[in-house]
Amino acid sequence: MQRWALIFALATRNFWRQRRRNTSLLIAVAIGMAATLAGGFLIRGWQMSSIAEAVDNLGGTIVVQHADWSAKPEPRFSVALDATNRQRLNDLDRPWLARIRANVSLSSERETRGAELHGIDVAAELEQTVLARYRIDGAWPDAESTNAVVVGAALVADLETRLGKRIVLMTQDAQERRAEIGLTIVGVFHAPTEAAERARIFMPRQAVERLLNMTGRASEIVISTPDLLRTEAATEAVAAAFPTARVRDWRGVQPTIWAMYQLTEGMVVIWQMIFLAALAFGLVNTLVAAVLERTREFGLLQAVGMRPRAILQQVLVESWLILLAGLIVGGVIAALIYLWLADGIDVAALAPGMDVPGMTRPLYPIVQAVDVVSLIGVIALFGFFASLYPARRAVALDPITALNRH
Repeated sequence: MQRWALIFALATRNFWRQRRRNTSLLIAVAIGMAATLAGGFLIRGWQMSSIAEAVDNLGGTIVVQHADWSAKPEPRFSVALDATNRQRLNDLDRPWLARIRANVSLSSERETRGAELHGIDVAAELEQTVLARYRIDGAWPDAESTNAVVVGAALVADLETRLGKRIVLMTQDAQERRAEIGLTIVGVFHAPTEAAERARIFMPRQAVERLLNMTGRASEIVISTPDLLRTEAATEAVAAAFPTARVRDWRGVQPTIWAMYQLTEGMVVIWQMIFLAALAFGLVNTLVAAVLERTREFGLLQAVGMRPRAILQQVLVESWLILLAGLIVGGVIAALIYLWLADGIDVAALAPGMDVPGMTRPLYPIVQAVDVVSLIGVIALFGFFASLYPARRAVALDPITALNRH
């Protein structure tokens, strides 16, 4: 115990003897630690924001569709929404939505464009999906409306029409016959991206059921679960309730978002490795310079009887003191950055220029304990190995040669 007290006292004294160099390294460690943690907070925030946006667009985490829907997204490939299946959905005790989808052609007085028709339960969609965040000119139609439609602002501009005007919708019904209806634009929604405004139009589901001859059926049923990343058990339960349908969670429906989630896991690791590599070089250079400057001191310590192992431990303790101080300061800075950004960063302004998931909502930093713990652990490990080389140089000194060196 006395030996360690002596080693710690010598290491602390030497830390203050080289204040300028050690303080510079401490500041570098603190800045690197803070930047790495803050960058990790934002990467995690974007990661979860992308998932949340994907789930909001779907309306839930699990999707039930006809087995052939993915290959041929046509009204004839639908899922029964009869009393039996409604009871199965209610037995799951999870919020759920039913939609009818179809590719349609829209014609105004001047232009014709294509889009995807969504027949929705308006009240439920506004409560559970991204539609609640869309600004709308006009109003969403009620469930009994028969010829009302809500169209995106960019699509309205493409059609060279406006709110209150009529358009003609043409599509194919569930019996593969031509279906046509005149509609009044009762609402124009404004989404974060023009692509979203052009992609979809919305009508009450009951009106679309009659138009497409799909009474008691739906193109997809979407179920919500509380945990976005742990959906396996719920997916199995839904699949058991719908054995003839294709049941997938959001990962299967939105594979690009899931691939981006997995990519960001690697981004966090790469981000940390860049900092750790710079830290290792800085620590080795600083400690090697310190050892070279203290050659006579180490020779004297060996001459008066200090064992090489104790000198090795002294150099290691010095490096760990610098790392520990840098980690504490860096952690405090990172915490302050987190508190500063806790209310979110509005990145929606970037959305019109790029169709990037997660860029259409405020970005909130997210702290994951595993990131903090792993970073501290790996820094300690890197610090140990980075300190070994200069520490072994100090031990390898010959006392007589060291004392005679000027």
